[in-house]
Amino acid sequence: MSETPQQPAEAGKVNESDEDSGLHARALAWGGAAIVGGVLFALGAAWGAREMLRPQGGFGGPNAPGTRPAAPALEAAPQPARAAYEADKQRLVNSYGWVDQDAGVARIPVEQAMRLMAERPATEQHR
Repeated sequence: MSETPQQPAEAGKVNESDEDSGLHARALAWGGAAIVGGVLFALGAAWGAREMLRPQGGFGGPNAPGTRPAAPALEAAPQPARAAYEADKQRLVNSYGWVDQDAGVARIPVEQAMRLMAERPATEQHR
């Protein structure tokens, strides 16, 4: 068996081992182009959105010159309204009444409801 010495690769020729290295220049170029294209698309979309929201172009947004937000509807003295609200809730908590008469759902005073729940056996409370 005589072995022939390998000839060094000539300039411009590709060794067989280089072809099988797993790197494909065309695929890398397409991948890089896709990344650059995606970045350019995102930049263009951001620029377009910025242009639409500028006061002199597009719809101007909520803070465009010449527009004023509506003043908040504040009460000069909210204490009476708050007291009436709390009195109404106390009346509901401490009285009988229908929540949904068609479905047969009623309310009872909280104190009575707690007393009824305390009288039930523990096995019935978790139904």
